Amino acid sequence: MNPNLGSRRLRWVAVVIDGTVINCVFTTLPEIFNGLSVERIYYSGAPVMAYIIYATLMEYKYQATLGKAICKICIEGRDGLKPTLFQAFLRNASKFIPFEIVSGLWGRDKLLHDIIANTNVIKTPRGNI
Repeated sequence: MNPNLGSRRLRWVAVVIDGTVINCVFTTLPEIFNGLSVERIYYSGAPVMAYIIYATLMEYKYQATLGKAICKICIEGRDGLKPTLFQAFLRNASKFIPFEIVSGLWGRDKLLHDIIANTNVIKTPRGNI
């Protein structure tokens, strides 16, 4: 295992933090806009699209989402540079492939979405945001 890669544990903590941020936004929307229900929002797929957009833009601009910055991990392209916008999008959209979530159970250094996008999650001594 590459010692510079971010651990699975840190990656999961980052996902929980980012998921909590998105969830908080979408559970407060019905309070802001009368007539919206939480169920209607979630069934529309809006939280998934919002996560993909949020994570793509954050990883493209800062190489990390809020959760990754807190956990001191970041994304890099295969060449060790900042990922391209396409790599960031491909990485985050491919997280929603149905079997992708189990790709980390086989002890690989990289998860399926990182293989597809040709990216790495690495440790960083500082938060990027």
